[in-house]
Amino acid sequence: MKRFKTVECTAPMYGANIMADAIFYVSEQCVSCKHVNRLKWVFCKAFPNGIPQEILEGAFDHSKPWPDGHTPADNGIMFEKNPNLTTRQNRRKRNR
Repeated sequence: MKRFKTVECTAPMYGANIMADAIFYVSEQCVSCKHVNRLKWVFCKAFPNGIPQEILEGAFDHSKPWPDGHTPADNGIMFEKNPNLTTRQNRRKRNR
């Protein structure tokens, strides 16, 4: 089983007496997907109610369909690389 690396992400957390950033880890595949919600990293177009833990942790390759019968369903939406993202290496080359 392919295991994707995870990266540290932050998202604002608000509540009655809370105003802080939550820190959590998300698979590189999710972070580089064009469908992910960039403000709330655990949500995307495929999983509007929350990305399954197996995908978030990088244990499932979501360039393949989420298996039938698994809940929640991915609504036929799978990983697609966000063409607007650049790698750190490409940014360094561009800034030289």
